[in-house]
Amino acid sequence: MIVKFILLILFVWLGLRIYQTLQINKQKKVTSQKSHDMVSCDTCGIHLPVDEAIRSGEKHFCSRDHLPKKD
Repeated sequence: MIVKFILLILFVWLGLRIYQTLQINKQKKVTSQKSHDMVSCDTCGIHLPVDEAIRSGEKHFCSRDHLPKKD
């Protein structure tokens, strides 16, 4: 009786570990598939990921401070 209980606990624990490992691998795969395209700020030239850049027309900027001032 006690051996069956220990084996049950062991199988549940093993199943949870396998599930966690699969979830971690899935998350790593998703983050590694994200685009890492880089652009440079048209004001200062710093390089940053395109998804973090502020776009104005065809130009990219690293912050709102570097956007051209409208007169």
